[in-house]
Amino acid sequence: GVRIAVLRDITEQKRQEAELKAQAQQLKALSLRDDLTGLYNRRGFQEHGQRQLANCARTRRPACVFFVDLNGMKGINDTLGHEVGDRALVATSTVLSTVFRASDVVARLGGDEFAIFAQECSLDDVPTVRARIAERVDALNISGVERFHLSLSVGAAALDAAQPTDLDALLEAADHSMYEQKRAYTNGTRAAS
Repeated sequence: GVRIAVLRDITEQKRQEAELKAQAQQLKALSLRDDLTGLYNRRGFQEHGQRQLANCARTRRPACVFFVDLNGMKGINDTLGHEVGDRALVATSTVLSTVFRASDVVARLGGDEFAIFAQECSLDDVPTVRARIAERVDALNISGVERFHLSLSVGAAALDAAQPTDLDALLEAADHSMYEQKRAYTNGTRAAS
């Protein structure tokens, strides 16, 4: 009976190890996702974006980083409440998830800021991507489903194969581009819808 008991102990130990490994993988996956939107969080963006950036740089494929800001988030929270503010964040994530491909890294960095690493996207594609985002936002606003008016500022920076850079530098350039858009929006022109 001793051998059977030892085998049972080893089997039990292996089962527990497998269970712990599965839990660790689940925790890691959760730690890369934003609770509210289900998009990647900042850590997930860094991890997956770095990998895709290295791949694009190595294969000399085009890529862009987009930085998206939800305009008027404070106003939505203050006048309509945080629950509606959360719905505005979820609506933004839905817009971005439908415009970008499943292979792109779409993330909520925190607050009202989003970032996307888009493969096979060059600087020439940016106006088309912006137009598609604007179309989705307009469709949502026209539908009247929500009490808020969704407005997004979108900045972009392209990977230059001749001058490889890191993800943070691309994100910073896209952030700067987004502020140019936001300035245009707040100065009354509707360039940034």
